[in-house]
Formats: sequence, structure tokens, C-alpha cells
Amino acid sequence: MGSLDNLSQLSPHKKVEQVYIAFGKSFAKSAVGSKDVLKTMRNMDYLYINILAGLPIEKLPTLPETRFPIDLWLTHVNDSHEEWIKAVGDKFKLLTTQVWSIRFPRSSLTERGCVCLIGALKDMNIGKDGVWVSSPHITAESADKLKQIFLKLMKIPFKRVDDVSIWSF
Repeated sequence: MGSLDNLSQLSPHKKVEQVYIAFGKSFAKSAVGSKDVLKTMRNMDYLYINILAGLPIEKLPTLPETRFPIDLWLTHVNDSHEEWIKAVGDKFKLLTTQVWSIRFPRSSLTERGCVCLIGALKDMNIGKDGVWVSSPHITAESADKLKQIFLKLMKIPFKRVDDVSIWSF
């Protein structure tokens, strides 16, 4: 387990295969001097970002301007987080940066909340793995409806997965 400060000690030219960074409660409480360190990392194969729902947007780092794949996990999201999700997309410039998938582990999203997500996600450049949701409030029947809605309106897949599968790389 590392930190953004540890990453800042790597040479920007050093090849890094995968970086997983989680932004949670302890990150939100601390003042991070190296929050823009990710901007300098351009020689990465894959970046995984996990953000706790509701984390202040201004605390999040700036992403590098590069073409490596990004997986974005927004943990503990519920139906009220639509504007926050949109703000994360704006912060990370997800209109121009492709996100391989966007995942919602340990969420409390409902079918209605997932439909509302479309408003927050519509301007993001989401790749072929689409949207993954782990929620006890999404039934198999609801997931089938959501798959059709996401394919029709966003041209991306929707997957209802369990809390174990959602963490797979």
C-alpha cells in the first residue's frame, strides 16, 4: 500500500504497469501536498481509482493527460449522488479521457437511481466494459431493464454484479 507521496518519488519516465489508488476518509482529512503527482505519470499501463462517495471534489488529484486505460470505482454511492458523480467526471475530464469501466461497489443504488445515473454519466467517455453496479436494491429483472436502457441511450453495457466480482481486474 502506498500513497501519493510515495508515487511522487518515482521518476515520471519509470515504467509502471498498474497503479491502484483509493481516496477515502483518511485522504479527505489530510492535506496532501502532492495531489498533482499523477499529472506527471505518463508511462503507466493502467490506472485504477477508487473514490468514496461524497469525498470533496477539490481534494481529488489531477489526472495525467495520456491515453492509458482508467478504471473508476465510486464506492458507497446512492441515488442522491448524481451531481457528485457528474463533478467527478468534470474534475477528471472524463469527456476526453477514456474510462475503461465505471463501477459502483457497495452501492445503495436502486433501479431509478441507475436510470438517473445516465444524466451524470452521459458526458463521460466510458469504454467497452461499461457500468458495473453492486447493490442489494437491483434485482435480476431490474438489471435486464437497465441493460436495455444503457445500451439504447449510452451505447454501453450495464452489469449487475456481486460485491466480489466488482473488484476483479
